[in-house]
Amino acid sequence: MKHVIFHLPSFLRRVRIHGGEFDSSARAMNREKQVRLLQADLRIVRGSTIERKQMSTTIKRVALIAVAALGLGVLSVAPSQAVSQADTLAISATTASILTGETATATLTGTFLSDTVAGGDTLTVTSSATSLPAGGNVMPTLVASDTVNAVVSVSGNVARIVNVAAAVTATSGKITVNVVMPAGAKPGVYAYKFTPSVATGSALNSAAVTFTVTVTAAPAEDTVLSVAKSTSFIQTGESVTSAAADSATVVAKTLAPTAQAATIVVSVKNANGTTLATQPLLTAMIKSGTPGTLGSSAANVSSGMTSSGGRSITTTTAGDVIGVFSDGTAGVSEIEIYAGTVLLATEKVTFFGDVASYTGTFTPKALGVGETSTITVTGKDAAGNAATVGTVYYTTSDSSVATVTSGGVVEGKKSGKATISICNTSACTAATITSTVAVQIGALKAATVALSFSNATPTAGEKVTVTLTATDASGNAVADGARFLVSSAGFTSSVVVSGSTLPTGETVTLSAGVASYIFYAPAAGTVTFTATEGSATDSTTKGTITGSVTVSNPGLDAATDAAIEAFDAANAATDAALSAAEAADLATQAAQEASDAVAALSETVTQLIAGLQAQIKSLAAVVAKIAAATAKIQAQTKKK
Repeated sequence: MKHVIFHLPSFLRRVRIHGGEFDSSARAMNREKQVRLLQADLRIVRGSTIERKQMSTTIKRVALIAVAALGLGVLSVAPSQAVSQADTLAISATTASILTGETATATLTGTFLSDTVAGGDTLTVTSSATSLPAGGNVMPTLVASDTVNAVVSVSGNVARIVNVAAAVTATSGKITVNVVMPAGAKPGVYAYKFTPSVATGSALNSAAVTFTVTVTAAPAEDTVLSVAKSTSFIQTGESVTSAAADSATVVAKTLAPTAQAATIVVSVKNANGTTLATQPLLTAMIKSGTPGTLGSSAANVSSGMTSSGGRSITTTTAGDVIGVFSDGTAGVSEIEIYAGTVLLATEKVTFFGDVASYTGTFTPKALGVGETSTITVTGKDAAGNAATVGTVYYTTSDSSVATVTSGGVVEGKKSGKATISICNTSACTAATITSTVAVQIGALKAATVALSFSNATPTAGEKVTVTLTATDASGNAVADGARFLVSSAGFTSSVVVSGSTLPTGETVTLSAGVASYIFYAPAAGTVTFTATEGSATDSTTKGTITGSVTVSNPGLDAATDAAIEAFDAANAATDAALSAAEAADLATQAAQEASDAVAALSETVTQLIAGLQAQIKSLAAVVAKIAAATAKIQAQTKKK
């Protein structure tokens, strides 16, 4: 067979398929030089020997198929670019987070193309650490976990996967990775690498895989103190209750130096809020310029502690409690508590001095005649700290109005005002500390009951406050408390209102002779509240208690104004229409008169025209006669 060279461009120019479709494709491929993508140098046919007129239909079809196959690369003999089957290694998880005492687990899967001989392909995996926290030495443990399709063996930090039998399909083996973090292990990040290698039988198609484990200390093992989580409690006296809460720590400066004023208990905890198993030694010091001394003793043995430590101490045993003592100076003691150099807490104890001032408090604003109430007295030292009051004495400015006992009990005698003096000497003679309380005494019945309103002309929907004022016959406020100032029917309103709190019964609760209520103004109009005087009034005829407000409604008022204006406008329009009608009547009358005048004039003109026509007729007759006479004269003249 003669050796033929296939020159594709010439071949495409020469090949013609009926209909022209392939010929167009061929020309396009030749122009774009797409045939350069075909890498094979085909030497089968010499294009120059093929002529269009010599090709049979069968050869044309064969050429078409050949060219299509070349275009798709089917006939190309270029080397394949596909990735070859080879051993690979994968891991189920790349990260994990655990506490000390826990285990992190992942699975390594080795996959490879089985050799035609059992044991002919071996994948080896070697574990190593790439990063460990300082002091950390935990390495992963490898365990054979899937040996159905392969033989998996482990020796130390090396595992091997070997195919079990001759086969042409891919097989795999699995290795469990366990990172067992023991209690007490160093917290931090443990980074491990698993490196594959092929001992025999195949190629490696995988990089090393990694497993990073973040370890946090278990709460019970975290020994790092947290200021935010640590607690400090202070209570008055020599012990702290199990409630573990602060109590008032105000004590007298005169407390004996060996008597414990307050006890401080500190519990040092980690960030998880867990109390450290071993409590650190504590240093406590009293801030400069504040009073007091300190002592310490073992936990739960605070009683009997002495102030032998001075103003700054360090506990001798972990968990010791701290005692605070008076040094005889008044003021607020500030105690700073440290664990090493870390400030855990600042507690305060107030040492007050001798009382220097009194403050009396009398609750009733108007005490009733025959009723009693007690004055409460508090004291402060010269620095303004709360102090023990001690024995106090009372006097009244007017015993006919109010009396007071040695215990500060005030009794109302009659309506009026009195002043109660508080002092530190009997009868307040030569007293060095004094204070006064004003008391108002009122009758139990009212002479007058009146209503007043926060706004006497509210707008619709406005909240209105109603003040009921009850005064006794002396013009003073009726005594505090519930008084039957109105009848059992209570207050009624002339129109329905919303949100009213006015009494619907007979009881009115007074404070300084006043009671306050509310209601919301209705849409418009006058609202009147009415009630009949009750049994706690002096009147024997029981008159009427009344009060009114006039409600405005801007929207309604505006609408009314607009309606009035519209009515006025309608009236004005009516007047204008009537005026127009009258004008029309006058115009009609004038027109009729004009019409009558025209008719009369027309008749006169007609008569004049008729007379004129008669005159013209007569004149015409005269002219005719003149013409005839003239003609006659002319004729006679011609004869002569």
